Amino acid sequence: MTELLKKYDTLTRKISSFHPFQQSAIETLLAGHNTLVIAPTGKGKSLIYQIAGQELPGTTIVVSPLIALMNEQAAYLGDRLAVHLNSNLEFVDQRKLLRNIANGTIAPKFIFLSPERLQNYFFRSALKKSGLQVSLLVIDEAHCISQWGFDFRPEYTEIPNFLLFLTTLGQHPPLLAMTATIGKRPKQDIEKEFAIEPQHVFFDSDLVRRELNLQFVEIGKEKDKFNVLNSLLNTCTPRKAIVYFYDIPDCKSFSKKLNEIGITSRNYFSGMNSKEKNDVYTEFKGGKINVLCATTAFGMGMNIADIDMIVHHRMPNSIEEYYQQVGRAARDRTICPSANCFLLWSEANFRFKYDEHIPAVIISPQQIEEGFRKLGLTNKAGIPQSLEYSDYIKQDLGRLRYCFERRGVLKTIGEVNGTPKSIVFFKENKKWEAIVAKMVTGNSFIRAAANSNLNLQELIDYIFEKELNGEIKIFPAREKKIFFVSDFNEVPVEIGYSITDESITLSDYKKIQVDKLYELIHSDDAQAFIESYFLREADRR
Repeated sequence: MTELLKKYDTLTRKISSFHPFQQSAIETLLAGHNTLVIAPTGKGKSLIYQIAGQELPGTTIVVSPLIALMNEQAAYLGDRLAVHLNSNLEFVDQRKLLRNIANGTIAPKFIFLSPERLQNYFFRSALKKSGLQVSLLVIDEAHCISQWGFDFRPEYTEIPNFLLFLTTLGQHPPLLAMTATIGKRPKQDIEKEFAIEPQHVFFDSDLVRRELNLQFVEIGKEKDKFNVLNSLLNTCTPRKAIVYFYDIPDCKSFSKKLNEIGITSRNYFSGMNSKEKNDVYTEFKGGKINVLCATTAFGMGMNIADIDMIVHHRMPNSIEEYYQQVGRAARDRTICPSANCFLLWSEANFRFKYDEHIPAVIISPQQIEEGFRKLGLTNKAGIPQSLEYSDYIKQDLGRLRYCFERRGVLKTIGEVNGTPKSIVFFKENKKWEAIVAKMVTGNSFIRAAANSNLNLQELIDYIFEKELNGEIKIFPAREKKIFFVSDFNEVPVEIGYSITDESITLSDYKKIQVDKLYELIHSDDAQAFIESYFLREADRR
Protein backbone atom coordinates (compact mmCIF):
# COMPACT_ATOMS: atom_id res chain seq x y z
CA MET A 1 0.00 0.00 0.00
CA THR A 2 2.88 2.38 0.73
CA GLU A 3 4.29 1.68 -2.73
CA LEU A 4 0.91 2.36 -4.32
CA LEU A 5 0.65 5.69 -2.50
CA LYS A 6 3.99 6.74 -3.98
CA LYS A 7 3.26 5.29 -7.42
CA TYR A 8 -0.04 7.15 -7.78
CA ASP A 9 0.79 10.31 -5.84
CA THR A 10 -0.90 12.51 -8.45
CA LEU A 11 -4.17 10.68 -7.78
CA THR A 12 -3.79 10.38 -4.03
CA ARG A 13 -2.75 14.04 -3.69
CA LYS A 14 0.23 12.77 -1.65
CA ILE A 15 -1.92 11.65 1.31
CA SER A 16 0.07 9.91 4.03
CA SER A 17 -2.10 6.79 4.17
CA PHE A 18 -5.26 5.19 2.84
CA HIS A 19 -8.42 5.03 4.91
CA PRO A 20 -8.78 1.46 6.23
CA PHE A 21 -11.83 0.85 3.98
CA GLN A 22 -9.86 2.05 0.92
CA GLN A 23 -6.91 -0.21 1.64
CA SER A 24 -9.09 -3.25 2.33
CA ALA A 25 -11.17 -2.68 -0.81
CA ILE A 26 -8.12 -2.28 -3.08
CA GLU A 27 -6.53 -5.44 -1.69
CA THR A 28 -9.78 -7.39 -2.09
CA LEU A 29 -10.29 -6.28 -5.70
CA LEU A 30 -6.69 -7.09 -6.63
CA ALA A 31 -7.34 -10.55 -5.19
CA GLY A 32 -10.29 -10.89 -7.60
CA HIS A 33 -13.24 -10.68 -5.19
CA ASN A 34 -16.54 -8.81 -5.67
CA THR A 35 -16.61 -5.91 -3.22
CA LEU A 36 -19.11 -3.46 -1.70
CA VAL A 37 -17.92 -0.13 -0.27
CA ILE A 38 -20.16 2.14 1.81
CA ALA A 39 -18.61 5.50 2.69
CA PRO A 40 -19.84 9.11 2.91
CA THR A 41 -19.45 11.52 0.05
CA GLY A 42 -16.05 13.11 -0.21
CA LYS A 43 -14.21 10.22 1.51
CA GLY A 44 -12.40 8.92 -1.58
CA LYS A 45 -14.42 5.98 -2.90
CA SER A 46 -13.34 6.77 -6.47
CA LEU A 47 -9.68 6.40 -5.51
CA ILE A 48 -10.29 2.69 -4.92
CA TYR A 49 -11.09 1.89 -8.55
CA GLN A 50 -8.67 4.49 -9.93
CA ILE A 51 -5.78 2.64 -8.32
CA ALA A 52 -7.09 -0.93 -8.60
CA GLY A 53 -7.99 -0.32 -12.25
CA GLN A 54 -4.46 0.75 -13.10
CA GLU A 55 -2.90 -2.13 -11.20
CA LEU A 56 -5.08 -4.70 -12.98
CA PRO A 57 -3.94 -5.69 -16.48
CA GLY A 58 -6.96 -4.78 -18.62
CA THR A 59 -9.75 -2.20 -18.85
CA THR A 60 -12.02 -0.96 -16.07
CA ILE A 61 -15.63 -0.15 -16.96
CA VAL A 62 -17.20 2.43 -14.65
CA VAL A 63 -21.01 2.67 -14.62
CA SER A 64 -22.23 6.07 -13.46
CA PRO A 65 -25.72 7.63 -13.61
CA LEU A 66 -24.57 11.21 -14.27
CA ILE A 67 -22.97 12.63 -17.39
CA ALA A 68 -21.29 15.53 -15.56
CA LEU A 69 -19.70 13.14 -13.06
CA MET A 70 -18.58 10.81 -15.85
CA ASN A 71 -16.92 13.64 -17.74
CA GLU A 72 -15.28 14.92 -14.57
CA GLN A 73 -13.86 11.56 -13.52
CA ALA A 74 -12.59 10.82 -17.03
CA ALA A 75 -10.95 14.26 -17.24
CA TYR A 76 -9.32 13.71 -13.83
CA LEU A 77 -7.66 10.52 -15.07
CA GLY A 78 -6.70 12.14 -18.39
CA ASP A 79 -7.21 11.36 -22.08
CA ARG A 80 -4.37 8.85 -22.08
CA LEU A 81 -6.20 6.60 -19.63
CA ALA A 82 -9.93 7.26 -19.86
CA VAL A 83 -12.80 7.78 -22.30
CA HIS A 84 -16.45 8.48 -21.62
CA LEU A 85 -19.37 7.33 -23.71
CA ASN A 86 -22.62 9.22 -23.16
CA SER A 87 -25.33 11.23 -24.88
CA ASN A 88 -23.25 14.40 -24.68
CA LEU A 89 -21.21 12.98 -27.54
CA GLU A 90 -22.64 13.58 -31.00
CA PHE A 91 -23.65 10.31 -32.63
CA VAL A 92 -20.92 10.63 -35.24
CA ASP A 93 -18.36 10.95 -32.43
CA GLN A 94 -19.85 7.94 -30.64
CA ARG A 95 -19.49 5.93 -33.84
CA LYS A 96 -15.87 6.99 -34.21
CA LEU A 97 -15.03 6.19 -30.58
CA LEU A 98 -16.65 2.75 -30.73
CA ARG A 99 -14.90 1.94 -34.03
CA ASN A 100 -11.56 2.98 -32.51
CA ILE A 101 -12.17 0.76 -29.49
CA ALA A 102 -13.37 -2.14 -31.67
CA ASN A 103 -10.37 -1.97 -33.98
CA GLY A 104 -7.76 -1.46 -31.27
CA THR A 105 -6.86 2.09 -32.31
CA ILE A 106 -7.36 2.98 -28.65
CA ALA A 107 -7.27 0.68 -25.63
CA PRO A 108 -8.39 2.81 -22.68
CA LYS A 109 -7.70 1.73 -19.11
CA PHE A 110 -11.06 3.22 -18.07
CA ILE A 111 -14.36 3.45 -19.93
CA PHE A 112 -17.06 5.57 -18.25
CA LEU A 113 -20.65 5.01 -19.33
CA SER A 114 -24.26 5.14 -18.16
CA PRO A 115 -26.19 2.02 -17.05
CA GLU A 116 -28.33 2.33 -20.19
CA ARG A 117 -25.21 1.84 -22.30
CA LEU A 118 -24.57 -1.63 -20.85
CA GLN A 119 -27.54 -2.98 -22.79
CA ASN A 120 -26.59 -1.00 -25.91
CA TYR A 121 -25.94 -3.45 -28.70
CA PHE A 122 -23.52 -1.07 -30.43
CA PHE A 123 -21.30 -0.89 -27.34
CA ARG A 124 -21.43 -4.64 -26.74
CA SER A 125 -20.51 -5.33 -30.36
CA ALA A 126 -17.55 -2.95 -30.16
CA LEU A 127 -16.35 -4.50 -26.91
CA LYS A 128 -16.66 -8.00 -28.34
CA LYS A 129 -14.72 -7.13 -31.49
CA SER A 130 -12.03 -5.22 -29.56
CA GLY A 131 -10.78 -8.21 -27.61
CA LEU A 132 -10.26 -5.90 -24.62
CA GLN A 133 -9.92 -7.67 -21.31
CA VAL A 134 -12.36 -6.20 -18.80
CA SER A 135 -10.50 -6.53 -15.52
CA LEU A 136 -12.93 -4.63 -13.27
CA LEU A 137 -16.56 -3.52 -13.40
CA VAL A 138 -17.38 -0.57 -11.14
CA ILE A 139 -20.93 0.38 -10.16
CA ASP A 140 -21.14 3.89 -8.77
CA GLU A 141 -24.26 4.86 -6.77
CA ALA A 142 -24.93 1.16 -6.27
CA HIS A 143 -28.09 1.75 -4.22
CA CYS A 144 -29.80 2.33 -7.60
CA ILE A 145 -29.53 -1.41 -8.30
CA SER A 146 -32.19 -2.49 -5.83
CA GLN A 147 -35.86 -1.61 -6.14
CA TRP A 148 -35.72 -1.21 -2.36
CA GLY A 149 -33.20 1.61 -2.79
CA PHE A 150 -34.36 5.22 -2.65
CA ASP A 151 -33.41 5.92 -6.26
CA PHE A 152 -34.10 2.61 -8.02
CA ARG A 153 -33.30 2.76 -11.73
CA PRO A 154 -34.45 -0.16 -13.88
CA GLU A 155 -31.45 0.33 -16.20
CA TYR A 156 -29.18 -0.79 -13.36
CA THR A 157 -30.83 -4.20 -13.49
CA GLU A 158 -28.98 -4.85 -16.77
CA ILE A 159 -25.70 -5.18 -14.86
CA PRO A 160 -26.08 -8.94 -14.13
CA ASN A 161 -27.04 -9.41 -17.79
CA PHE A 162 -23.89 -7.53 -18.84
CA LEU A 163 -21.79 -9.76 -16.60
CA LEU A 164 -23.34 -12.77 -18.35
CA PHE A 165 -22.40 -11.19 -21.68
CA LEU A 166 -18.79 -10.88 -20.46
CA THR A 167 -18.78 -14.57 -19.55
CA THR A 168 -19.59 -15.37 -23.20
CA LEU A 169 -16.32 -13.59 -23.99
CA GLY A 170 -14.53 -15.75 -21.44
CA GLN A 171 -14.20 -12.88 -18.96
CA HIS A 172 -15.05 -12.91 -15.25
CA PRO A 173 -13.99 -9.55 -13.79
CA PRO A 174 -14.51 -8.69 -10.13
CA LEU A 175 -17.16 -6.08 -9.38
CA LEU A 176 -16.90 -3.04 -7.14
CA ALA A 177 -20.20 -1.56 -5.92
CA MET A 178 -19.99 1.83 -4.19
CA THR A 179 -22.51 4.05 -2.43
CA ALA A 180 -22.64 6.70 0.26
CA THR A 181 -25.85 5.58 1.94
CA ILE A 182 -27.77 2.33 1.85
CA GLY A 183 -30.40 0.54 3.90
CA LYS A 184 -30.28 -3.06 5.02
CA ARG A 185 -32.68 -4.42 2.40
CA PRO A 186 -31.00 -2.96 -0.72
CA LYS A 187 -27.61 -3.90 0.77
CA GLN A 188 -28.77 -7.51 1.04
CA ASP A 189 -30.07 -7.33 -2.55
CA ILE A 190 -26.68 -6.23 -3.85
CA GLU A 191 -24.78 -8.82 -1.83
CA LYS A 192 -27.05 -11.59 -3.13
CA GLU A 193 -27.14 -10.38 -6.75
CA PHE A 194 -23.37 -10.19 -7.05
CA ALA A 195 -22.33 -12.92 -4.60
CA ILE A 196 -20.49 -10.48 -2.34
CA GLU A 197 -19.25 -12.22 0.78
CA PRO A 198 -19.70 -10.48 4.17
CA GLN A 199 -15.93 -10.18 4.60
CA HIS A 200 -15.77 -8.21 1.34
CA VAL A 201 -18.14 -5.45 2.48
CA PHE A 202 -16.29 -2.40 3.77
CA PHE A 203 -17.57 0.66 5.64
CA ASP A 204 -15.91 3.90 6.47
CA SER A 205 -15.35 4.12 10.21
CA ASP A 206 -17.67 7.13 10.41
CA LEU A 207 -20.79 7.12 8.24
CA VAL A 208 -22.09 10.31 9.86
CA ARG A 209 -20.71 13.71 8.84
CA ARG A 210 -20.54 16.05 11.82
CA GLU A 211 -19.86 19.12 9.66
CA LEU A 212 -23.45 19.09 8.42
CA ASN A 213 -25.75 21.22 10.59
CA LEU A 214 -29.13 19.48 10.21
CA GLN A 215 -32.22 21.60 10.89
CA PHE A 216 -35.94 20.95 10.33
CA VAL A 217 -38.31 23.87 9.82
CA GLU A 218 -42.04 23.23 10.10
CA ILE A 219 -44.13 25.28 7.66
CA GLY A 220 -47.83 26.07 8.02
CA LYS A 221 -48.68 26.38 4.32
CA GLU A 222 -46.81 25.59 1.11
CA LYS A 223 -47.09 29.19 -0.06
CA ASP A 224 -44.99 30.27 2.94
CA LYS A 225 -41.97 28.28 1.80
CA PHE A 226 -40.58 30.94 -0.55
CA ASN A 227 -40.49 33.58 2.19
CA VAL A 228 -38.82 31.12 4.55
CA LEU A 229 -36.26 30.21 1.88
CA ASN A 230 -35.53 33.87 1.19
CA SER A 231 -35.06 34.50 4.92
CA LEU A 232 -32.68 31.54 5.26
CA LEU A 233 -30.61 32.71 2.28
CA ASN A 234 -30.35 36.22 3.71
CA THR A 235 -29.43 34.94 7.18
CA CYS A 236 -26.87 32.32 6.12
CA THR A 237 -25.51 34.13 3.00
CA PRO A 238 -24.24 30.89 1.43
CA ARG A 239 -21.52 30.73 -1.15
CA LYS A 240 -23.40 28.02 -3.01
CA ALA A 241 -26.81 26.56 -2.17
CA ILE A 242 -28.95 23.77 -3.60
CA VAL A 243 -32.73 23.85 -3.14
CA TYR A 244 -34.50 20.55 -3.84
CA PHE A 245 -38.08 20.48 -5.21
CA TYR A 246 -40.86 17.97 -5.84
CA ASP A 247 -41.60 19.02 -9.37
CA ILE A 248 -40.34 20.99 -12.34
CA PRO A 249 -42.92 23.86 -12.21
CA ASP A 250 -41.92 24.76 -8.63
CA CYS A 251 -38.28 24.40 -9.54
CA LYS A 252 -38.66 26.90 -12.40
CA SER A 253 -40.93 29.24 -10.45
CA PHE A 254 -38.64 29.59 -7.42
CA SER A 255 -35.58 30.10 -9.61
CA LYS A 256 -37.37 32.90 -11.44
CA LYS A 257 -38.48 34.55 -8.17
CA LEU A 258 -34.95 34.40 -6.75
CA ASN A 259 -33.54 36.10 -9.83
CA GLU A 260 -36.20 38.79 -9.53
CA ILE A 261 -35.01 39.67 -6.03
CA GLY A 262 -31.36 39.75 -7.06
CA ILE A 263 -30.19 36.22 -6.20
CA THR A 264 -28.47 34.52 -9.13
CA SER A 265 -30.25 31.23 -9.73
CA ARG A 266 -30.73 28.54 -12.39
CA ASN A 267 -32.73 25.34 -12.40
CA TYR A 268 -31.78 21.72 -13.10
CA PHE A 269 -34.23 18.90 -13.85
CA SER A 270 -34.50 15.67 -15.81
CA GLY A 271 -36.34 17.19 -18.79
CA MET A 272 -33.36 19.36 -19.77
CA ASN A 273 -31.08 18.17 -22.55
CA SER A 274 -27.56 17.02 -21.79
CA LYS A 275 -25.90 20.24 -22.93
CA GLU A 276 -28.17 22.38 -20.74
CA LYS A 277 -27.46 20.18 -17.72
CA ASN A 278 -23.75 20.28 -18.30
CA ASP A 279 -23.76 24.08 -18.75
CA VAL A 280 -25.69 24.60 -15.51
CA TYR A 281 -23.41 22.21 -13.64
CA THR A 282 -20.31 24.01 -14.94
CA GLU A 283 -21.69 27.46 -14.09
CA PHE A 284 -22.72 26.37 -10.61
CA LYS A 285 -19.37 24.76 -9.92
CA GLY A 286 -17.57 27.83 -11.24
CA GLY A 287 -19.49 30.20 -8.96
CA LYS A 288 -21.58 31.95 -11.62
CA ILE A 289 -24.74 30.59 -9.97
CA ASN A 290 -25.43 31.27 -6.29
CA VAL A 291 -28.55 29.12 -5.80
CA LEU A 292 -29.38 26.03 -7.83
CA CYS A 293 -33.07 25.06 -7.84
CA ALA A 294 -33.14 21.37 -8.68
CA THR A 295 -35.16 18.20 -8.69
CA THR A 296 -33.50 14.96 -7.61
CA ALA A 297 -31.96 14.83 -11.10
CA PHE A 298 -29.12 16.79 -9.50
CA GLY A 299 -27.43 14.95 -6.73
CA MET A 300 -25.59 11.68 -6.78
CA GLY A 301 -21.86 11.90 -7.15
CA MET A 302 -21.75 15.62 -7.92
CA ASN A 303 -18.29 16.74 -6.88
CA ILE A 304 -18.53 20.42 -5.96
CA ALA A 305 -16.32 21.24 -3.01
CA ASP A 306 -17.80 24.47 -1.64
CA ILE A 307 -21.57 23.97 -1.37
CA ASP A 308 -22.39 25.31 2.08
CA MET A 309 -26.19 25.16 2.15
CA ILE A 310 -28.83 22.56 1.25
CA VAL A 311 -32.56 23.29 1.47
CA HIS A 312 -35.25 20.68 0.98
CA HIS A 313 -38.37 22.38 -0.32
CA ARG A 314 -39.50 18.85 -1.18
CA MET A 315 -39.82 15.97 1.25
CA PRO A 316 -37.27 13.19 0.70
CA ASN A 317 -38.57 9.62 0.56
CA SER A 318 -36.24 8.19 3.18
CA ILE A 319 -33.38 8.96 5.53
CA GLU A 320 -31.01 7.44 2.95
CA GLU A 321 -32.21 9.81 0.25
CA TYR A 322 -32.11 12.78 2.62
CA TYR A 323 -28.56 12.05 3.74
CA GLN A 324 -27.37 11.42 0.19
CA GLN A 325 -28.61 14.88 -0.81
CA VAL A 326 -27.31 16.84 2.17
CA GLY A 327 -24.05 15.01 1.51
CA ARG A 328 -23.55 17.26 -1.51
CA ALA A 329 -22.45 19.95 0.96
CA ALA A 330 -19.05 20.59 2.56
CA ARG A 331 -17.23 17.98 0.50
CA ASP A 332 -13.88 19.69 1.04
CA ARG A 333 -13.61 20.82 4.64
CA THR A 334 -10.51 22.91 3.94
CA ILE A 335 -12.65 25.12 1.68
CA CYS A 336 -16.02 24.63 3.32
CA PRO A 337 -15.65 23.50 6.95
CA SER A 338 -19.40 23.29 7.61
CA ALA A 339 -22.78 23.58 5.92
CA ASN A 340 -26.34 24.43 6.95
CA CYS A 341 -28.99 21.93 5.88
CA PHE A 342 -32.67 22.86 6.19
CA LEU A 343 -35.64 20.60 5.55
CA LEU A 344 -38.90 22.57 5.14
CA TRP A 345 -41.79 20.30 6.06
CA SER A 346 -45.44 20.22 6.99
CA GLU A 347 -47.96 17.61 8.08
CA ALA A 348 -49.56 18.05 4.65
CA ASN A 349 -46.29 16.95 3.02
CA PHE A 350 -46.40 13.70 4.95
CA ARG A 351 -50.09 13.15 4.11
CA PHE A 352 -49.20 13.51 0.43
CA LYS A 353 -46.51 10.85 0.80
CA TYR A 354 -48.87 8.42 2.51
CA ASP A 355 -52.00 9.09 0.41
CA GLU A 356 -50.63 9.64 -3.09
CA HIS A 357 -46.91 9.15 -3.56
CA ILE A 358 -46.47 5.75 -1.90
CA PRO A 359 -49.60 4.09 -3.39
CA ALA A 360 -48.38 5.13 -6.85
CA VAL A 361 -45.65 2.45 -6.76
CA ILE A 362 -48.28 -0.31 -6.80
CA ILE A 363 -48.54 -1.95 -10.24
CA SER A 364 -52.11 -3.01 -10.91
CA PRO A 365 -53.15 -5.92 -13.17
CA GLN A 366 -54.51 -3.32 -15.62
CA GLN A 367 -51.11 -1.57 -15.77
CA ILE A 368 -49.39 -4.91 -16.37
CA GLU A 369 -51.75 -5.72 -19.24
CA GLU A 370 -51.38 -2.21 -20.68
CA GLY A 371 -47.57 -2.28 -20.40
CA PHE A 372 -47.37 -5.60 -22.24
CA ARG A 373 -49.54 -4.12 -24.99
CA LYS A 374 -47.42 -0.95 -25.24
CA LEU A 375 -44.33 -3.11 -25.68
CA GLY A 376 -46.12 -4.59 -28.70
CA LEU A 377 -46.20 -8.14 -27.34
CA THR A 378 -49.92 -8.88 -26.85
CA ASN A 379 -50.93 -11.90 -28.99
CA LYS A 380 -47.47 -11.98 -30.61
CA ALA A 381 -45.93 -15.02 -28.92
CA GLY A 382 -42.65 -16.03 -30.57
CA ILE A 383 -42.79 -13.12 -33.04
CA PRO A 384 -40.12 -10.39 -32.62
CA GLN A 385 -41.54 -6.91 -32.11
CA SER A 386 -39.95 -3.45 -32.30
CA LEU A 387 -40.59 -0.22 -30.42
CA GLU A 388 -39.23 3.25 -31.08
CA TYR A 389 -36.69 3.91 -28.36
CA SER A 390 -38.09 7.41 -27.87
CA ASP A 391 -41.57 5.92 -27.24
CA TYR A 392 -40.09 3.41 -24.80
CA ILE A 393 -38.58 6.30 -22.79
CA LYS A 394 -41.61 8.58 -23.16
CA GLN A 395 -44.03 5.91 -21.92
CA ASP A 396 -41.76 5.08 -18.97
CA LEU A 397 -41.78 1.36 -19.66
CA GLY A 398 -38.47 0.63 -17.95
CA ARG A 399 -39.85 -0.65 -14.65
CA LEU A 400 -42.36 -3.00 -16.28
CA ARG A 401 -39.78 -4.24 -18.75
CA TYR A 402 -37.53 -5.01 -15.77
CA CYS A 403 -40.37 -6.95 -14.10
CA PHE A 404 -41.14 -8.91 -17.28
CA GLU A 405 -37.52 -9.63 -18.17
CA ARG A 406 -36.62 -10.77 -14.66
CA ARG A 407 -39.48 -13.29 -14.75
CA GLY A 408 -38.76 -14.57 -18.26
CA VAL A 409 -41.84 -12.98 -19.83
CA LEU A 410 -39.81 -11.20 -22.49
CA LYS A 411 -36.32 -11.17 -23.94
CA THR A 412 -34.52 -8.16 -25.42
CA ILE A 413 -33.06 -9.08 -28.80
CA GLY A 414 -31.14 -5.84 -29.35
CA GLU A 415 -31.40 -2.33 -30.68
CA VAL A 416 -30.26 -0.67 -33.87
CA ASN A 417 -30.32 2.75 -35.50
CA GLY A 418 -32.08 3.55 -38.75
CA THR A 419 -34.05 1.32 -41.08
CA PRO A 420 -32.75 -1.09 -43.74
CA LYS A 421 -33.35 1.44 -46.53
CA SER A 422 -31.81 4.37 -44.64
CA ILE A 423 -28.45 2.65 -44.05
CA VAL A 424 -25.93 3.50 -46.78
CA PHE A 425 -22.63 1.71 -47.38
CA PHE A 426 -19.49 3.41 -48.70
CA LYS A 427 -19.02 0.67 -51.27
CA GLU A 428 -21.32 -1.71 -53.07
CA ASN A 429 -22.68 -4.40 -50.76
CA LYS A 430 -24.56 -6.92 -52.83
CA LYS A 431 -25.77 -8.90 -49.84
CA TRP A 432 -27.42 -5.86 -48.27
CA GLU A 433 -28.77 -4.62 -51.60
CA ALA A 434 -30.40 -7.99 -52.16
CA ILE A 435 -32.04 -7.88 -48.73
CA VAL A 436 -33.40 -4.37 -49.32
CA ALA A 437 -34.53 -5.21 -52.88
CA LYS A 438 -36.85 -7.91 -51.53
CA MET A 439 -38.62 -5.33 -49.36
CA VAL A 440 -41.36 -4.32 -51.79
CA THR A 441 -43.41 -3.02 -48.87
CA GLY A 442 -42.33 -1.90 -45.42
CA ASN A 443 -38.95 -0.81 -44.17
CA SER A 444 -38.17 -2.68 -40.97
CA PHE A 445 -35.42 -4.97 -39.79
CA ILE A 446 -38.02 -7.55 -38.84
CA ARG A 447 -39.29 -7.66 -42.44
CA ALA A 448 -35.71 -7.60 -43.75
CA ALA A 449 -34.89 -10.65 -41.62
CA ALA A 450 -37.99 -12.42 -42.90
CA ASN A 451 -36.90 -11.72 -46.49
CA SER A 452 -33.35 -13.02 -45.98
CA ASN A 453 -31.77 -16.23 -44.79
CA LEU A 454 -30.82 -14.48 -41.52
CA ASN A 455 -32.79 -14.28 -38.31
CA LEU A 456 -33.23 -10.90 -36.66
CA GLN A 457 -30.34 -11.43 -34.23
CA GLU A 458 -27.98 -12.34 -37.09
CA LEU A 459 -29.15 -9.36 -39.13
CA ILE A 460 -28.44 -6.92 -36.29
CA ASP A 461 -25.04 -8.56 -35.74
CA TYR A 462 -24.25 -8.15 -39.44
CA ILE A 463 -25.07 -4.43 -39.39
CA PHE A 464 -22.82 -3.75 -36.41
CA GLU A 465 -20.03 -5.86 -37.87
CA LYS A 466 -20.04 -3.68 -40.99
CA GLU A 467 -20.36 -0.45 -38.99
CA LEU A 468 -17.41 -1.32 -36.77
CA ASN A 469 -15.37 -2.18 -39.85
CA GLY A 470 -16.01 1.37 -41.11
CA GLU A 471 -18.05 0.18 -44.10
CA ILE A 472 -21.25 2.15 -43.39
CA LYS A 473 -21.47 5.73 -44.57
CA ILE A 474 -24.92 6.70 -43.23
CA PHE A 475 -26.15 5.22 -39.95
CA PRO A 476 -29.08 7.47 -38.88
CA ALA A 477 -28.72 8.93 -35.41
CA ARG A 478 -32.27 10.05 -34.76
CA GLU A 479 -33.97 6.74 -35.45
CA LYS A 480 -33.48 3.88 -33.02
CA LYS A 481 -35.62 0.85 -32.34
CA ILE A 482 -35.43 -1.70 -29.58
CA PHE A 483 -36.49 -5.29 -30.33
CA PHE A 484 -38.28 -7.69 -27.98
CA VAL A 485 -39.72 -11.16 -28.17
CA SER A 486 -42.01 -13.03 -25.77
CA ASP A 487 -43.08 -16.65 -25.55
CA PHE A 488 -46.48 -15.52 -24.27
CA ASN A 489 -49.52 -13.92 -25.89
CA GLU A 490 -50.29 -12.24 -22.58
CA VAL A 491 -48.69 -12.03 -19.16
CA PRO A 492 -49.46 -15.27 -17.30
CA VAL A 493 -51.89 -14.65 -14.45
CA GLU A 494 -49.59 -16.04 -11.74
CA ILE A 495 -46.71 -13.84 -12.94
CA GLY A 496 -49.01 -10.81 -13.01
CA TYR A 497 -50.04 -11.53 -9.42
CA SER A 498 -46.39 -11.83 -8.34
CA ILE A 499 -45.59 -8.42 -9.88
CA THR A 500 -48.56 -6.77 -8.15
CA ASP A 501 -47.81 -8.47 -4.81
CA GLU A 502 -44.17 -7.41 -4.95
CA SER A 503 -45.17 -3.81 -5.69
CA ILE A 504 -47.54 -3.83 -2.69
CA THR A 505 -44.70 -5.07 -0.48
CA LEU A 506 -42.58 -2.26 -1.88
CA SER A 507 -45.24 0.33 -1.00
CA ASP A 508 -45.34 -1.01 2.57
CA TYR A 509 -41.55 -0.74 2.78
CA LYS A 510 -41.67 2.85 1.51
CA LYS A 511 -44.20 3.74 4.20
CA ILE A 512 -41.80 2.44 6.83
CA GLN A 513 -39.05 4.61 5.32
CA VAL A 514 -41.25 7.71 5.54
CA ASP A 515 -42.16 6.81 9.12
CA LYS A 516 -38.46 6.78 9.99
CA LEU A 517 -38.00 10.17 8.33
CA TYR A 518 -40.83 11.52 10.50
CA GLU A 519 -39.06 10.17 13.58
CA LEU A 520 -35.83 11.89 12.51
CA ILE A 521 -37.54 15.25 12.12
CA HIS A 522 -39.01 14.99 15.61
CA SER A 523 -35.87 13.63 17.28
CA ASP A 524 -33.96 15.64 19.87
CA ASP A 525 -30.56 14.91 18.29
CA ALA A 526 -30.65 14.43 14.50
CA GLN A 527 -27.01 13.36 14.16
CA ALA A 528 -27.34 10.77 16.92
CA PHE A 529 -30.57 9.45 15.37
CA ILE A 530 -28.93 9.12 11.93
CA GLU A 531 -25.87 7.43 13.38
CA SER A 532 -28.06 4.90 15.17
CA TYR A 533 -30.16 4.40 12.04
CA PHE A 534 -27.22 3.69 9.76
CA LEU A 535 -25.55 1.41 12.28
CA ARG A 536 -28.77 -0.61 12.38
CA GLU A 537 -29.79 -0.34 8.73
CA ALA A 538 -26.36 -1.10 7.29
CA ASP A 539 -26.12 -4.18 9.55
CA ARG A 540 -22.51 -3.34 10.32
CA ARG A 541 -20.42 -6.01 11.99
